[in-house]
Amino acid sequence: MRAFNPSEPIQLEDGEYTFIETGGALVKLRSVKTGEYITMHMAELGQRIVGLPPVSIRNARLVASLGDKQKDRTLTIADHLREILTGEHPALDKPRPQFDLTTTTQTQRVYAKMAELEATIYKMGRSSLMAKLAAFKVNGEASLVDGRALTTKAVAKDDRVTVLEALVEVIGAQRGESTVTAARLIELTSNELLNQYGADRPDLPSDRTMYRLIKIYTKGKHTTGSAQTRRSAGDRPNRPFGKATQLLPGAEFQLDSTPMNIFVRVPGCKIPMRPHLAIMVDVATRSILAYTFRLVAAKGIDHVGLITQALVPIQNQPDRTRFRDMVELQNKGLTLLSQAELMRLAHHRPFMYPRVLVIDNGKDFKSNVAIRAAESFGMGVRFSPPRTPVTKGIVERTFLSIKSLFEENLPGFTGGSVEMRGENVQNRNNLLDIFAVQELFHDWVLSTWQNRPHRSLIDPLFPEQKWSPNQVAAAAARVVGDIEIPLTREDYIRLLPFTQRSLTSTGFRHQNHFYDAPELHQYRGRVATMRILFDPYNPSTVWAAPADGSLIECTIRDWNAMNRPFFGLMSVEDDELEQADERLAQRAAIALIGSKLAGTPLHQAPTEPQAALLPADFDDETDVEALPEFTTEGN
Repeated sequence: MRAFNPSEPIQLEDGEYTFIETGGALVKLRSVKTGEYITMHMAELGQRIVGLPPVSIRNARLVASLGDKQKDRTLTIADHLREILTGEHPALDKPRPQFDLTTTTQTQRVYAKMAELEATIYKMGRSSLMAKLAAFKVNGEASLVDGRALTTKAVAKDDRVTVLEALVEVIGAQRGESTVTAARLIELTSNELLNQYGADRPDLPSDRTMYRLIKIYTKGKHTTGSAQTRRSAGDRPNRPFGKATQLLPGAEFQLDSTPMNIFVRVPGCKIPMRPHLAIMVDVATRSILAYTFRLVAAKGIDHVGLITQALVPIQNQPDRTRFRDMVELQNKGLTLLSQAELMRLAHHRPFMYPRVLVIDNGKDFKSNVAIRAAESFGMGVRFSPPRTPVTKGIVERTFLSIKSLFEENLPGFTGGSVEMRGENVQNRNNLLDIFAVQELFHDWVLSTWQNRPHRSLIDPLFPEQKWSPNQVAAAAARVVGDIEIPLTREDYIRLLPFTQRSLTSTGFRHQNHFYDAPELHQYRGRVATMRILFDPYNPSTVWAAPADGSLIECTIRDWNAMNRPFFGLMSVEDDELEQADERLAQRAAIALIGSKLAGTPLHQAPTEPQAALLPADFDDETDVEALPEFTTEGN
């Protein structure tokens, strides 16, 4: 421990002092310059005193951090040195005579130890043993650790600086190039030296040394590895990284879109496609509060839909039960959550108001319509720097979780890359359509993601305790000041995209569907066109907006197509006809129930599918009375 002599002056940060007296933990000093007396605590004195030698602190955990081989060697030598100093060996029951402190000198014990170690791997000369003994007296076992086990071998100081400079320049130039081998890097380094120094260029070290240098100076750069990873690593800022932590829900939302790692079937198209998924993630709780699916790259209007979803809870959004029923029938083997279960899960999902949206520089995100929509609700928009994905790392990492937790469980999973893709996965006959993937994702987010413990949502005092997004949001809701009020169902509808359509005697025609409502009858013949609002992800309903500002809900008219024989049977094989008959019977029953609820009779009451009649099913003699009467009139 450090100490000072009370009889000598004490040097503090602001000058020289003389020690007067001490009492308990307090020290009284007198300034040599001003003669002023001051009293301070010993803790303050330890911070202000200067000129003392540095403290030699023994690293008690150093030995424990070594590998097994290095640790055994260090502890074994320490036991031998301890026997020289104390006369006792920790591994022996009683002291040995040649190391008895009462009958031998330290020199005799040193020579006895040298003779003992002569036949072991710990053999060493007298000077080495004395140096280790002196260091052991000061710093204990930590002084015996081989420095080569703690640090990497320094190579830069032993090699020519010019060669290293040329090598580093060659490695830096490989960022945008195709991947080459280490042998090619050596050749490029030689050419670089030739260009710089001509005939006076220095000679390269041996190939073994060059390979060793390349391994050191390309570490973390992926120069001889993946070109894509190398470019991504080159985009990182050349500075220490910081970590911004958001504590309250809604403080920061990150938006991004990406092609999904699955194939979906597209009606009327022979080639399956990979849909695009756009999501909005809250940084504080990792909640996924909005998502959109597109078969092609998303546009600005789609991101307006993201904002709308985030501002309107599921309970205030239009009912999708009929649409989900149609999707379930259209995709064989698909089972979605019931409406009651969805509403139960929706009550547990948090509502939060986005204050800042972090988006990238894509044209779809930078579109005027998306920015205006965010600013109209008082949200700030922050663009990430070009080619810097680390600024929205939360949403990027969420996409990886979606791949491993959701996408790989679906038919048509691509594996994430060409080398991971299975054989002919895009031509499987069990592919889902985009609506099925959309509704499955909707169920998965509510039931799994929002209730799954997340490794980034931990208790600061007990980091082994992980929380789910719903739990973190519920805890944060207890300490927030303002309470934001969600938008209503009508607000949600008025935020939907709109178009102008002609009003005819059969209602509106939109995207090859027909929509109508009894309330539209009063406008027929009075207005030629009317604005309608539609949900791109739920085609079961549109809303007409007359000039008086009201909204008229118009339901789809042509979904009696579920009774058509080809509905949902585009790729039915012969061995699936029995299952197809059962599904047709279910659709017929649903159509009958729907007609009763709507009060509109069916053109023909649905019947159970009948087996084809065979000739043996008819009697030999025809029952004339059972046949209808035919006439030649009109034939």
